[in-house]
Amino acid sequence: MVAGAGLMMLVRRGRAKHHRGARALVQLAGKGATRYGRHRFKQVADRTASVLDRLPLEDIGAALGDQLAAAREAIDEVVAEEVKDLRKAIHRQRKRLGV
Repeated sequence: MVAGAGLMMLVRRGRAKHHRGARALVQLAGKGATRYGRHRFKQVADRTASVLDRLPLEDIGAALGDQLAAAREAIDEVVAEEVKDLRKAIHRQRKRLGV
């Protein structure tokens, strides 16, 4: 691919005397890269599918759901405590100001 890109730069600048030959080499390099890319993509897709088939997605989903519920409960508790503390602070300030 690098060689093809280098040849393409030469062709675009007009410095190569044999434009047709250089263009043919660039096209050949591009076709080879495309073929290689498709082949590798298919290999990776096949491997990914087999890995996904082996993953316990339901168990992962259940575990994440449990963790999310626990996090929500913890946040609710913290917010409730903060609201309680703020109410007490407001009450103290009003009492101090005589309101």
